[in-house]
This record gives sequence, C-alpha cells and structure tokens, in this order.
Amino acid sequence: MFLHLTIFRKRYPLYKYLVVFLVTAGVAVFTLHHPSTKKKSSSAKDNSLWGLSLLGINLLFDGLTNSTQDHIFAAFRPYSGPQMMVAQNLFSTALTSAYLLLSPVIATHTPIFSLLSVPSASTDELSSALTFVRANPAVAKDLILFAACGAVGQIFIYYTLAHFSSLLLVT
Repeated sequence: MFLHLTIFRKRYPLYKYLVVFLVTAGVAVFTLHHPSTKKKSSSAKDNSLWGLSLLGINLLFDGLTNSTQDHIFAAFRPYSGPQMMVAQNLFSTALTSAYLLLSPVIATHTPIFSLLSVPSASTDELSSALTFVRANPAVAKDLILFAACGAVGQIFIYYTLAHFSSLLLVT
C-alpha cells in the first residue's frame, strides 16, 4: 500500500488503511515478540537483523511488483491476467536461463564471484541439478507436480489481480 501511495498516488478508503495497519501490526507483534527470558547471543541478534533486512527488501520488491501490476492492468485495459502471467513467466524464464547458463562462464573468466565470496562449487547449479535428477529419477515426478501446483496457484493470483487489486491479494 505504501508504494501505491508514493509511486502511483493511489488513494484508498479509510477502512482499508486500518485493515492494512492491523494486519501489519499483528504480523510484526507475532514475528518480533519473543517472551523467552534466555539471553540471546550476538550472532543470533545479527542473524535476526540480517533476516529482517532481507524480509524488508523482499516486501519492498513484492510491493513494487504488485503496484506495477495494478498500474499495468489499469493503464492497458485489455491486458488480461493470463497475458500478464505468460509475460512475467517468459521474462523470469529468460533471466533464470541466462543466469544458469552464464554463471559458470562468469565464474571462470571474471573475479566477480570471488569478490562476492561465492564458492566456486555453487556457480554451476544447472549441471548439479541435472546430475541430481539423473541420480534420483523419482524426484522428477515431484518437480513436475510442484510446477503444476505453482501454475494453478498463479492462475488464481493473476485472476485476483486482474479483477480486483493487489491490495485484496496481500491482505
């Protein structure tokens, strides 16, 4: 909702602000309140701070994605949920494929992964995954079922985005 207000200048009725505040406050209290009396180590506090930072970045990008999708549905009216889903999945597939195919080349010819402290074994993820599936053929069925469930879930998500709004989807 914050990005809807700041980027796209969208306004909502007062009760929607109240609902978003209550949901956010409830999640924050549930996540951050630990009634334990044990003293935490400094590494646990550092991990908590790192995790909350990553969560904040994830929520920022998720909100930006939802706000942008709402804007696209409003600005380009004949654009439908399935069309948005196909476009997003094609773009995601292109980026993921480029990463999987180019990361071994980048790791061997440039120092970027060593600067980022990425172990060299994790740069060839595609061949590791294919080797695992070949060694464990039963996992292929699980991967296909996982992909099918994700596709069905996306249909409902994009239907909701196209006919209602992302605010309804996230609250």
